[in-house]
Amino acid sequence: MKIICKQCGKAKEIHAYKLCKTCYNREWRAKNPDKVKAGKERHNSKYPEKIKEASRRRFKIYYTKNTEKIKAYHKKHYAENKEKMKAYKKIYYAENPDKIKEGSKKYYTENSERIKAKCNKYYAENLEKAKACKKKYHAKNPGKAREASLKRRISGIPKKGVIKKVINENIFKYGIITCEKCKKQCEDNFHLDHIVPISKNGEHSYNNLQILCAYCNLSKQTDIADYREAIKDNQPYLKEARYLPLDKSN
Repeated sequence: MKIICKQCGKAKEIHAYKLCKTCYNREWRAKNPDKVKAGKERHNSKYPEKIKEASRRRFKIYYTKNTEKIKAYHKKHYAENKEKMKAYKKIYYAENPDKIKEGSKKYYTENSERIKAKCNKYYAENLEKAKACKKKYHAKNPGKAREASLKRRISGIPKKGVIKKVINENIFKYGIITCEKCKKQCEDNFHLDHIVPISKNGEHSYNNLQILCAYCNLSKQTDIADYREAIKDNQPYLKEARYLPLDKSN
């Protein structure tokens, strides 16, 4: 039987003291805050994973609805508490190095192309600043700079005649030194590129070298890419010779 609740004024089934269940629970919580708190703590300790998952879901829903508002708040908060936030980050990084590395690695693998594009854009727009920063880093970390240099040289130098062979093969294919990627002549500004970079355990061998122009080589960075084509398919005079009639007089 439904009766008018004296708290909300709606016709509902009465739970106790002429109050519906919702109003009775609300009033009970207001009168017993300590019991409510103890009950929450017991529940949280019993189901920690469920609580975390529910919190994540609620935050995700809230964040999608209020993205700009949250970003503005964080930006304002960081500007007002810059030193405090730097100190907090420093402590957190010192206490959780493995967690930070794992998170950074995961983020980079998921967003590698976007990060590369962003870095290239920044480097192009701030060339002098980037060079100064690099110089400062090398001066501050001579050991790491030396390690990178040694890593590049770890495969040794090319054997005698390898570079000459690569250049001669390129001239034999195109008639003049030509970039394997863009197919433009680059007699005055060609680079010997490592198909598998030295930083990724590439070698100074004949099979790992190709000729690129300066622009293509620098834009390739540390990618693994082989732009060479079969020699026979690139020799114009051999292509023509295939279709010439044989001289049977000899």
